[in-house]
Amino acid sequence: MAVSGEMLKSFRSGWAIVLGAFGVGHYFRRIGAGDVAVTACGHQAYVPQLYGIGTYETCRRCRKKHGAPPDRRTCLETMKEVPHGG
Repeated sequence: MAVSGEMLKSFRSGWAIVLGAFGVGHYFRRIGAGDVAVTACGHQAYVPQLYGIGTYETCRRCRKKHGAPPDRRTCLETMKEVPHGG
């Protein structure tokens, strides 16, 4: 599994993961102007702890409410699908 980037500093809402906390990615929504974000299934986290979801599994309850992330594949997996040459 891979994280797809750095901390999500200007995060408002979307799929993210808190490394070492919940084990799966959740759909987070930032609350007001503070640094707290809540998940669709009831977890809370501080925005500076959120990272890109990468290829981590997603929470079943969050996925049911918000659908799957748009594209959870890693860059390497995506590159394999691009036709080369010719």
